[in-house]
Order: sequence, then structure tokens, then C-alpha cells
Amino acid sequence: VKYMHASGQLCDYSSPLHSSLVKHAASHITKECITCAICSKKFKTRATIKTHLRVHRGEEVMYKCESCPVMYSQKFNLIKHLASKHQCDADGRPLTQSLSCPYCAFTTLADYKLKAHIVRRHTVDKPFKCNHCTYATTEKTALAKHIRTHTKERPYVCETCGFHAPTLSSLWRHRRSHTGEKPFECEQCGQQYADSKRLRDHMYKHNNVKPFMCHMCGYTCRRKDNLQVKPKK
Repeated sequence: VKYMHASGQLCDYSSPLHSSLVKHAASHITKECITCAICSKKFKTRATIKTHLRVHRGEEVMYKCESCPVMYSQKFNLIKHLASKHQCDADGRPLTQSLSCPYCAFTTLADYKLKAHIVRRHTVDKPFKCNHCTYATTEKTALAKHIRTHTKERPYVCETCGFHAPTLSSLWRHRRSHTGEKPFECEQCGQQYADSKRLRDHMYKHNNVKPFMCHMCGYTCRRKDNLQVKPKK
């Protein structure tokens, strides 16, 4: 199914899901964005910028895990936490069925993780391209994050020590260096991490998963940066 503008002009976007089509249609509605005066990030609604401004003010987050003392400013981040740490969905139902990527060895219990993996790793069409290098992505937010590696912009500030972070997630990781908090725990061995990505890499070892592959020689590894230091044949 493709989306047609009110003017009758056909858009290139297509999706088999009606919900995805409705969401995409909203992107064609001309609406003035609201810009954060602190970091210049743009938002489409006042509700989303209010949530964002709490980060700059260092205010308490809203969404709390009922099983452990972790809290998040966005509900989706809580959903990700519930799936990775407690293996359940937002309603507390257990995630029991392992889902496999049809293109590589990646596996996960969470449906949203599999969808995100396929889009990021296996989607050929990447419309958001960097003007500074060859980087391209399927996500506008990922491009904005990447561009900061060129501009060296660090708009997120730690209220404790003044440290400037390039992304919101890196600010949260930095804050844990002050609190000593390690909310991400391996269910198999109890190892704890301050960063969910480190837990993910750790879980790859347990499951013997190597999701990153060199397309020139077939070498596989658990971390993307290891492709740059792969052993010579």
C-alpha cells in the first residue's frame, strides 16, 4: 500500500501495515517544529519537548520498573528494559519465544528488538545520508547523532560535574559513574553493567552469537568495532 497526498501526488513510501501508513501520513502534515533553546533539538509536540526539558533540568524521571529501582524519562526505554532485564512486556507477560533474524544469526526474545535489528542491519534503502562522509541510515535520529561526531557538539550537560555529552543516552551512562548504579544484570551469571550495550555484548558470549560479519571474507565477531581489528588471513 502506498500513501497518496491530498493533492493527488503519490508518495514513494509503502507498507503492508495500515498503522505504519497512518504514522507516515502524519509526517506530510506541515507543522512548525518546537526547538529546544538549550540544545536546538526539534520536537513536533509540546508534550515531547516537556519530557525532553526534564533531562536538562535534571528532574526525576517518570517511568519506573516495578521489579527493580530503575526509572526512565521515556516509556519506550522502560519497555526495552523490561524485555532485556526481566524478559517480559509492558504488561508483565513473560517473553518466552526466541525470535531469529532471517538474514543472520541474531536472536532475541523481544519483537521490537528483532524489527529494529532488521531495519538497521539489513535494510538496503538508507535515505538519511551524512554530508560529511559516506554514512547512511534508516533513522533520522541516528543521523543527527552521527553528525555530532563531526561537529563535536555536546549539548547534554551533567548537573553534578558539568560534563558535556553528545547524546542523551551517553549522559545517562555518565551519571551512573557518579551513582555507581549498574541496572543491567545478566540473568545467567549475575554480571552487572552500567550500560545496556555492554550487557548485550556479554549475552552474545553466553549464546555464542556473532552478529557482525565482514562482507569481504566472512569473518564474524560480537562487536562492530572488532571488524576493524580482525585477524589477518
